[in-house]
Amino acid sequence: MVIETLDIARFAFEACLDKKATEVRLLDVAKLTIVAEYFVVCTAQSAPQARAIAEHIGKLAKDKGLRRPAGLEGMQEGWWVLVDLGDVLVHVFQEDARRYYALDETWADAPVLQTTDAA
Repeated sequence: MVIETLDIARFAFEACLDKKATEVRLLDVAKLTIVAEYFVVCTAQSAPQARAIAEHIGKLAKDKGLRRPAGLEGMQEGWWVLVDLGDVLVHVFQEDARRYYALDETWADAPVLQTTDAA
């Protein structure tokens, strides 16, 4: 069974919600960068929550037989955790990091496929 990249992105979106992330957005960046096809961007209220979200994504990916994260960056600090699922990159930010890096503005031209609340 082949799992489509968009299905992996939607899985990551839902996994963020499982751990109470806020302002979760799924962006289609395929036509804007060669780095990934989709970004999932979300906000965590603390470093422990950011780490928990990232760990949850990795655990669920393994449990569901999806590709495991190729990398987890920023786990120690928990300010901005990047989960690399190949063509899907999940950005888990604390609130101040999300404002600082402003990915929502940087990638404003990307179609938003799913969102929970205003980001």
